Amino acid sequence: MKKDLNSLIKKIKKGYAEYFDDLYDATKNGVFFMIKGIVKDYSLAEDIMQDTYISFMNKLDDIDENGNIYSYLLTTAKNKALNEVKRDSRLVGVDYLENMECDEVDTFTPLLDFARAHLEENEWKILKLTVVDGYRRVEVAKMVNKPIATINWQYNKILKKVEKMYKEVYDE
Repeated sequence: MKKDLNSLIKKIKKGYAEYFDDLYDATKNGVFFMIKGIVKDYSLAEDIMQDTYISFMNKLDDIDENGNIYSYLLTTAKNKALNEVKRDSRLVGVDYLENMECDEVDTFTPLLDFARAHLEENEWKILKLTVVDGYRRVEVAKMVNKPIATINWQYNKILKKVEKMYKEVYDE
């Protein structure tokens, strides 16, 4: 597929715009499901998908025709979808969670306050990034430069600790 997409990009860059339809047909399902998985709204996903392809075509000269075109499209789609989710959260006034420092989040709930006080710093960082900030564990693994398997193991261990903490906080 990569070779086919690279061939299509070369043709499109040479001015053969009719090959865009082939590029679109080859990539539209993956791009749409990437976006839909983030925004959850079908019509919004369609809008973001259209914006993704427009942006792609506007930056066509900057795109490496020998690179991974599909990955580039998926990354663009993901970023546009995440930006839309962030924009929407600002409209309803919940973007403050994203900009909070760890100490500020402590006051949000007694459980988070208790967890922050009792978890090790690296555990709190993983919990905050996944639960409060909403990052996927794959993204967290990249952020903290650890293998995904390690993050998954630590995340599950943290959840068990927090479950015990929950009982301590709410059973008092």
